[in-house]
Amino acid sequence: MAFFFSALFLGLLVGAIYYPEYRLLFYLGLYSVPSHVLISPLPHEPAVLHVAKFFPPHWVAVPATIGACIAGYIDYRVLWPMIHHKRVQQKLDKKRWIKTAIRWFERAPFVTLVAAGLSPLPFYPFKFLSIASRYPLLRYQLALVVGRAPRYWILALLGFWLQLSPLMLAALTVALVLVSFVPKIRVLFDRNRKTPDSPVPYQGKTEYAAPHPSNHRNPALPSPD
Repeated sequence: MAFFFSALFLGLLVGAIYYPEYRLLFYLGLYSVPSHVLISPLPHEPAVLHVAKFFPPHWVAVPATIGACIAGYIDYRVLWPMIHHKRVQQKLDKKRWIKTAIRWFERAPFVTLVAAGLSPLPFYPFKFLSIASRYPLLRYQLALVVGRAPRYWILALLGFWLQLSPLMLAALTVALVLVSFVPKIRVLFDRNRKTPDSPVPYQGKTEYAAPHPSNHRNPALPSPD
């Protein structure tokens, strides 16, 4: 299977070099790999909308789906040994919400992956559930094709109708990148708020006890003993 996905990637690369009239399609397929792999902050939607201005929607959906499948294969090869490491498994087993999520996912994994691929929801939680539940790679790839291909076709159809300008596509890209960083910024903000640098403020009234006269002797006077 590694040879198959390597051949797909090389095919996209060779096509981008030797077929200049279809270069944008091959570039889209190549870009779809880093924009889908692991937890990528790179959005794929603006790229699909841009290429759709020059090619039919079904042409656009093919390389985008190929790139997503290559990224899915990389996800499995990279994340599988990490998630199923003994120490990581021990930590995951202690998380009740993770075990509950895996149990719900295992009820209908293929349908869940297809629905997630079609929807605009972030996909990385579902790839984590797939690997954590030991869902087979081949079925995972099939779910990617069934879910992602129609999504790219719909996006490409929108791109053909809207014909967005480069400035609007650039603004959309920046907005999507910023949205992807919002959860991380919120986590950092919450951590800083929980661990302030300033001392703890005064929260109550402190009783003042007057010192006993015997505790403050004049050193110039002789001791009573």
